[in-house]
Amino acid sequence: MEMIDFELKIAAEAAQRWNERQGKRAIDAENLKHNQIAEVETPERIAKNLERMTKALVQQDRRSIETMTATIDGKEVSTPLPKTSILDDISRERIIGNSDMMGIEFLERGVAVGRFVGRVNIRNNSGVTIGFGTGFMVSPRLMLTNNHVLDNLQSAKSSLIEFDYQIDRRGVQLPIVPFRLQPEVFFMTNEALDYTLVAVGEKSLDGVPISHYSWNRLIEAQGKILISQPVNIIQHPKGEYKQLVFRENKLIDLLPQFAHYTSDTEPGSSGSPVFSDLWEVVALHHSGVPKTDEAGNLIAKDGTIWRQGMDPKKLDWVANEGIRISSLVEDIKAKLNGLPSNARQLAEEMLDKEAPNPLEVKEEADKYKQKTDIYPDSNSPTNSQISGEAIWTIPLQVKIGFGTPQLQIAAPIEKPAPPIASVPTPTPVADTKEAISIDPNYQNRPGYQATFLGNGNKRVDLPQLSDTMEAQAARNQMSDGNDPYELKYHHSSIKMNKIRKLAFFTAVNIDGNKSKSPRREDDRWFYDPRIKREEQCGNELYQSNPLDRGHLIRRLDPAWGDDNQMVKTANDDTFHWTNCSPQHKDFNQSRSLWAGLEDYILNNANTKDLKVSVFTGPVFADDDDEYRGVKIPKQFWKVAVMVKSNNKLSATAYIVSQKDLIDNLEAEFAFGKYKTFQVSIETIEQLTGLDFGNLKSVQPLALEGLVFDESISDNELLDYSQINL
Repeated sequence: MEMIDFELKIAAEAAQRWNERQGKRAIDAENLKHNQIAEVETPERIAKNLERMTKALVQQDRRSIETMTATIDGKEVSTPLPKTSILDDISRERIIGNSDMMGIEFLERGVAVGRFVGRVNIRNNSGVTIGFGTGFMVSPRLMLTNNHVLDNLQSAKSSLIEFDYQIDRRGVQLPIVPFRLQPEVFFMTNEALDYTLVAVGEKSLDGVPISHYSWNRLIEAQGKILISQPVNIIQHPKGEYKQLVFRENKLIDLLPQFAHYTSDTEPGSSGSPVFSDLWEVVALHHSGVPKTDEAGNLIAKDGTIWRQGMDPKKLDWVANEGIRISSLVEDIKAKLNGLPSNARQLAEEMLDKEAPNPLEVKEEADKYKQKTDIYPDSNSPTNSQISGEAIWTIPLQVKIGFGTPQLQIAAPIEKPAPPIASVPTPTPVADTKEAISIDPNYQNRPGYQATFLGNGNKRVDLPQLSDTMEAQAARNQMSDGNDPYELKYHHSSIKMNKIRKLAFFTAVNIDGNKSKSPRREDDRWFYDPRIKREEQCGNELYQSNPLDRGHLIRRLDPAWGDDNQMVKTANDDTFHWTNCSPQHKDFNQSRSLWAGLEDYILNNANTKDLKVSVFTGPVFADDDDEYRGVKIPKQFWKVAVMVKSNNKLSATAYIVSQKDLIDNLEAEFAFGKYKTFQVSIETIEQLTGLDFGNLKSVQPLALEGLVFDESISDNELLDYSQINL
């Protein structure tokens, strides 16, 4: 398995440092059993740590401290007591590890601090994602991560830092807020200390100011944390949603430049901040510590020697290692004189400027979000429990260990899976309840394939937008450079109308021979981060009315291939808001002709290899009624293309109307009628402005030039047998 931040050299060096300190750790562990912290840490570090804790407690609500009861040195101490005495005793309890009580503000501050921890989207020169790491802001403009995540200026220039890749308190994914990195403004790296500092753009690709994410100052002073005290890590494990691991993770050892600690980390955690209980950064996480034998060989979990080329997940990890912040600051200061004036100014700002209160910055950012409507409403709160731990979404995933922690250490970060392969016939995927989730790597989606039905005259390209339509099209901000308006998904593509906030059209390849049927779980819809939030309709359009979130691409259409996980991924891709269109519930939930068109064509058209490509979209009419700021389409169209058994291409077109159902969305509804028509492709072109190229020449002759008139009942399809294939 190819790993982007599994560096054998880094892991081996960490193991060597770990092994050299075995005797020291054993003595420390024995002293700590008897609360003899003074035998483990120096008096100076203990005094500084006590001072930092006391200062932090002073800033809390003093009245609550005055009235609390605590057990100190075996005695129950109640109010009233001088505040300084209580503060001093509480701090000492924290130092020797006897107190696990934390005020609720600890969690609140952790959530605020976590806002400026982001996912590093590592991309090559072509803009293709090749892996993920974690990074965090350490000044108004500078982001810190590992050297082995971003090891050179060009890598940084191609990559992004993505904030808010997380689940909110209602269980809904927030829109990703991506910022470009600007190594031409500032770039500093050190392979030995495994860190990289790089400038971040002042505004995101969507125009969100970086100032709304604040930062955590790098503090050189000693005493930020003592051996045996808890560490807390905010990370993007495996490039997934932001997670927080805290409290049941301890600092084990401190070396001059490195720190060793227990904590759950996964691939993708490289570059994560390691915090003390005061939410001060004490280390930059960079590697797991693998178990070795006396000869220095890496050991697998089964006790055998692990050899290069084997799966890194089989390694037996014993701890984690991070670079101490004090050593990073020392190195940065030593390089100041060699920096250009503008870069030096940014570095000095990082070292000298006091960071704002993260809670206050969060409040201001929340006001901004409400004003600009960046974040979606959500209606599906999530609460889950797993064996041995609890997870709350608050709005980042928090993992709290109960009891003795089981080390699950892994090397930092993994390259994304290769593009999906193909999938078997209508057999259900495993009947296990798996929530809808979106593959975070949008670069590995191949999209609709024009040669799916064949090459040459069987090639079926995407419909072309007119010049007027292109001016209204949403631009893919992560485009691979081929078509700036195409949003590629697994087996499908979409082009969006940014004015109407709905798709111009969707396109999907369907393989009936490899089709599968993953279970449908509770619907959760996601914004596509490649286009702006305001260019997509969200949940606000569908609340408290008869409108359904209608799939343009049916969820099972792209759910085919040979790998069940990729089938599920393709299925889940259909739950992007870009694939959603407002449809009256009586129409969307009915077993109408429209709902079964694809299945009928696959089973009755003598299609070669049971393959079909389908284009679907709304008809945007000037007289569409506006509802909640969005014009609701009255008609939808579909074009199905196949290769028939005679080895010739064939295309048929259809229109469905929900006009009678949506005349008044605020009124009480009686069941209305929705009509389905078979029409010519010329009719679709006239209604939509799209150009379907040579498909007009491969439709049934009886449909050429057919005039569409919804008022003429003779044109309506009442039964599948009326379809001309």
